[in-house]
Amino acid sequence: MNQRVVTIIVNFNKPSDTIDCVSSLWKSLLRPEYVIVVDNGSDPESYDELRTGLSDYLSVSVRYPESSTFSSFADSGTVYLLRSHTNLGYAGGNNLALKWALEHLHFDCVWMLNNDCLVDQNALAALLDKAGSPETGAVGSKLLFFKEPKRLQAAGGGVIFPLMGRAKLIGFGEIDEGQWDRELKLDFIMGASLMVTRATVERVGLMSEDYFLYWEESDWCLRMKRAQMRLRYAWESRVYHKVDPLTPPSTVSDFYISRNTPIFLFRHFPRFFLAGTFISCVSRIAKRAARGLWKNAVFTMKGYREGIKMLRAVNR
Repeated sequence: MNQRVVTIIVNFNKPSDTIDCVSSLWKSLLRPEYVIVVDNGSDPESYDELRTGLSDYLSVSVRYPESSTFSSFADSGTVYLLRSHTNLGYAGGNNLALKWALEHLHFDCVWMLNNDCLVDQNALAALLDKAGSPETGAVGSKLLFFKEPKRLQAAGGGVIFPLMGRAKLIGFGEIDEGQWDRELKLDFIMGASLMVTRATVERVGLMSEDYFLYWEESDWCLRMKRAQMRLRYAWESRVYHKVDPLTPPSTVSDFYISRNTPIFLFRHFPRFFLAGTFISCVSRIAKRAARGLWKNAVFTMKGYREGIKMLRAVNR
């Protein structure tokens, strides 16, 4: 049976990356039935550039939320552009598209794809091959660095070390020689290329939006595992990610990773909450300071303080 796929791509002020990502999908041997591009509160000029660039693919552009229905537009092989009023974060942007798709489209699987990714021609078919079994919750791709296409960013996803308050991507930085081309025991699928079935969404719900950025796919995947669903790795699904492993982390990423670490640990590993929070906080600050990234160290501290503050507010 043919699996109907919705691909979701979230854009924030990077129209050229998003257009390139959609173009690579259209060159695939197997195309998704539907592509939903979510503009996540971009500047007006950036949004106009995105809409113009997508004009060759675009079926309908929607200011979301809308009161009217769009069932008449639900034709296969089409691109929908949903425009959010504000930046909803990674989870919020994907959830917006997911809720819209559940209401208006007929599909079996959802492929969440970062807008700064380009896909191999066989990427979608390989994901679907692993998503077919009923116990599958999510499937991840082989992620490779765009500028070094032989070097791994992640073999599907990674593992979590709650005592250390950190996660590790499997294969990160290694030259890909097929050493991870097998079923792996994963704690999470990396969100840059993540496929879930409709049954998964209906069973475990949408992603938690209070993370905004970072840890949300790990949270989602652990909820799947607790529902006795498998996380699988499709090593023949190659996706090239436009990130540079040598680029220092931004203050924004350091803040949200740090803020969300205690929240994630409290929810999923309460036994390790205190130790994991303390060890990861000290470790991150020390690493930033050792590299002379003093501003990042400050934002890391602010993140942990904000995360603890949020937990106290919720648990009063």
